Amino acid sequence: MATRRVFVTILLAVLGLGAHGQSSDTLPYISLQAYLNGEPALSMMLQLAIPSYSLLSDTGLKATVFLPTSDAVMSYLYTEFGVSDLADLWSNAVLNQRLLGEFNLRVLPQMIVKDRLLTSQQMSNGMKLRTNATEEVALVVAKAADGTVTITGPQNSAKVVKANQLLANGKIVAHLVDKVLLPPPVAEPPPLEESPPPPPARSPKPSPRASPSPSPSPRPPRASPSPSPSPSPSPAKSPSPSPHPSPKPTKPSPKPSPSPSPSPSPSPEEVPSFGSFPNLQAALAAIPQLSLLSLLYDTAVQDSLVRITLDAIMLSPFTLWLPTDQAFEAWFADPAAPWHWQNDLGQAVGANPRLLLNLLSPHALAGTQLVTSDPNDLHDGSTFTTGLKVLGRPPPGAQFTVHHTGDTVTLEGTRGVNAGVVFNVLRLEAALVGKAGVIHVVDRVIVADNLQRRRLGQLGLQQQQQEHRQVR
Repeated sequence: MATRRVFVTILLAVLGLGAHGQSSDTLPYISLQAYLNGEPALSMMLQLAIPSYSLLSDTGLKATVFLPTSDAVMSYLYTEFGVSDLADLWSNAVLNQRLLGEFNLRVLPQMIVKDRLLTSQQMSNGMKLRTNATEEVALVVAKAADGTVTITGPQNSAKVVKANQLLANGKIVAHLVDKVLLPPPVAEPPPLEESPPPPPARSPKPSPRASPSPSPSPRPPRASPSPSPSPSPSPAKSPSPSPHPSPKPTKPSPKPSPSPSPSPSPSPEEVPSFGSFPNLQAALAAIPQLSLLSLLYDTAVQDSLVRITLDAIMLSPFTLWLPTDQAFEAWFADPAAPWHWQNDLGQAVGANPRLLLNLLSPHALAGTQLVTSDPNDLHDGSTFTTGLKVLGRPPPGAQFTVHHTGDTVTLEGTRGVNAGVVFNVLRLEAALVGKAGVIHVVDRVIVADNLQRRRLGQLGLQQQQQEHRQVR
């Protein structure tokens, strides 16, 4: 009898059968995206998951994933968003973008545990699993005596209802669960103390249309904005140069202003503070020194996936360090830059809108708002790392040390291609975006530490080609 029991145990192991009769099914899908396309029980998740999320189509991914069934997704839609019919969702553009952004940027990443291959038999009670989410999310395994596995996340628990689905030649272990695991709640950020110039509540709109002010001596900052003859707003902005009196009055502007610069950015020291805006698109449009980024943004958001991703980033606190038009001009003049004029970059983004995400990633700090009113932020010697994690892990980002002396703030790159490079902050808190976003303006284009500049333009193309191969 003992011999027979040993033989049965070995046979079960060979056949992939474990406690509670859960078999390991090897399926012919080469990626998570292919599995979503082919598994009927995941049809609702297929409706919500954006294919541009890099890990879905990654054929080299090694991970354990916990995917909610269609019933679980419908329950999630109803309890979290009040949606009982998909027709209601697709007909409401605002709700649609909010939901898709939340699901793809916060919910979907925490379903994925990278670099660990765990069948239900290999999980143990109390085991903690680190997910691919932006937040430091850990899932906790609870395993009953009968082999039933329950996964607990930051807000709720889900039971594994179909275990051990082996994908991509065994490199991915998928478990279907009966609930959508909810991410941590978004903490409401404290209100900003308005330390920069007196809060011009809705004055941003007049500012970009300020008078051309042909006589630069009385009002230098108004010289830049551009051609609309409306002199009335200029008194509201006249105090703006005064917050930066001493750092750089010695005219270092000749360096970054090459002759072909019709763009409205005057001298870097004259970037005014523009107040608050409901969204990033409005903020970019209102700041003349960011006109090229505004143009690229308007082009890229015609692509729904890019728009959803950018809108979703703004659901949480964020910080952007954005380069001026003059910074781009200096970058275009660099022989190592992949583009040599703004038309080249504009055409590249037009052909592949996702390129804007790769370009913005090293300039973005998602999930954190760095402001001068918080003594823990932007003090001398503080460090931070940029990068949009939705583009992968590690994302294209850069690591900086802050140097803060008086009114002067600089960022020094600490690794990779940015090591030792100094970025001058021309205006702290140039704009506040939504409830918890802030834009700071810098004098250089930031390139990801781990990405050579020549490869930046090729990255989006490679992603497109990979997706095209997956479809075929």
